[in-house]
Amino acid sequence: MSRGTLGTVDGATLSRRRSLVAAGAVRAAFALATGLLLAILALTAFYYARYALGSIGFPYELDYGEGIVWQQMDALQDGFLYRPVHDLPHIVYHYTPLSHAVTKAIAALWGDPLAAGRAVSVVCTVFLVVFAGLAASSAAGPMSGALPRLVGGLVGGLMVLGFAPLYQWSTYFRVDMMAVMFAGLGLALFFASLTRPRLFYLAGLAFVAAIYAKQSIIVSAAACFLVSYLLRPALTLRVAALCAAVGAAALAALVAATDGEVLRHLFLYNTNPYLLDALVTNIGRYLVEDMNLAALALVPLGLLLYGRRLTAEAWTRGHGFRAVLGADPRAAAVVALGAHFVIGLVAGFGIGKWGAAGNYFNEWFVGWAVSLGLGAAVLVEFVRAAWRQNPRSVAIATATALMLAATVHVFVAGARWTRLPLPDKTAAAQRVLAAMAATPGPIYADDMVLIRKAGKPVLIEPVIMTMLAGAGLWDERPFVARLASGWFDLVVVRDDREDFYTSAMWTAIHTAYPVAEPIGRFTVFRRPAAALPR
Repeated sequence: MSRGTLGTVDGATLSRRRSLVAAGAVRAAFALATGLLLAILALTAFYYARYALGSIGFPYELDYGEGIVWQQMDALQDGFLYRPVHDLPHIVYHYTPLSHAVTKAIAALWGDPLAAGRAVSVVCTVFLVVFAGLAASSAAGPMSGALPRLVGGLVGGLMVLGFAPLYQWSTYFRVDMMAVMFAGLGLALFFASLTRPRLFYLAGLAFVAAIYAKQSIIVSAAACFLVSYLLRPALTLRVAALCAAVGAAALAALVAATDGEVLRHLFLYNTNPYLLDALVTNIGRYLVEDMNLAALALVPLGLLLYGRRLTAEAWTRGHGFRAVLGADPRAAAVVALGAHFVIGLVAGFGIGKWGAAGNYFNEWFVGWAVSLGLGAAVLVEFVRAAWRQNPRSVAIATATALMLAATVHVFVAGARWTRLPLPDKTAAAQRVLAAMAATPGPIYADDMVLIRKAGKPVLIEPVIMTMLAGAGLWDERPFVARLASGWFDLVVVRDDREDFYTSAMWTAIHTAYPVAEPIGRFTVFRRPAAALPR
């Protein structure tokens, strides 16, 4: 063999060795990125568990709405749910009652309603993590290997804790997490029904349960019913009829039991004004500030484009849309997640309402989590195949970058940053609670958790009644007259909540209760010492 021939052989061998080294480097980089993401997700779950346990035992308010949900839960048992707002108590029962009913049963066994309410939210979140993981794994399709489905399920489930609004709201005594949990269950059952169609009946009932836990949780149901109708219209109509019958029967029972008041509370009294600056502020707070979400958005958008490519190829070959979705469950899942993304984006504009918070994005972010799980499964599949075909593929580098982007997002937004209120704030709340407990008569306060812990009923919820007064749906004059007469024994206002009251209420407070005692972030208003008892 000549030196030239030998040199050629040596060059080819060297090229193969370099290719193997490059393949090994790519393999190692992707494995490291995937492992780092899973490790950060697991660490986030640990920090979340610590925060959740601390929240359950925390004795004071974590969120403004906790106290009113507590009062609504008790009203369910006492028969005052969905009562006319013109008489005391002036309260709007602005949610459907399933979460209240479940929490009430658990609170009766627990003994501490506040802890029980938060525990219910935490348990619902744990189930949501499981359901989102199952949804992502099912969406990957039966043809996926065990490893891609496992990675996709872990990412899809644990990613739920990587979105700040979800893990923050997951510890509140509110109705949101039970509703979102049922929506997540519906998603998981829908994706499973792509290969076992009868499971869609259970998915539909899960969506009904979500609506009866909170009536605005409809994004997942809308996306799944839309795609299901495109895929199997007869089955979808039967499931829709079942859901309509169950939902209508429950609503008819509520209407009959409340003389129609339930409709006013759920729909007519939803009067918070829509503010453009609130929309911009909240979008900036929950989306734009997390700039890594822009990178993560490539995954659901990429899946959507992947679904379009699949359908375009099928149409080119003369197949219909329904045939494409029926033949490829993953394509149907991708289209459903794309629909979820678009519908959730539109619904998310509700965050422009006055008083809206990150919970408006919670159901939408569950769809993101499932999309990211499915994306992770697809990327694992693709990279494993690409290692054998083209180890230097740009797509592998892109997959690695997306995994790292997801890691950065979870690290930045993870639950390790969340803390319970500082000791000085809890000390102030303890002093105010002692003053409330020592007060024999009624109390007017915007910290309604303290009112309930003092063993007293909430007689008015300030924010919504202020909105109703502004909309002309509630005549505030009798209440203002009661307030101006000194009817309440104590008025407590948090310093950052002065806009929770109408100007007439605020004037009456300062007139009838001129003795103001600051306690931390609270101001306790009392009648003059010489005032006669009521």
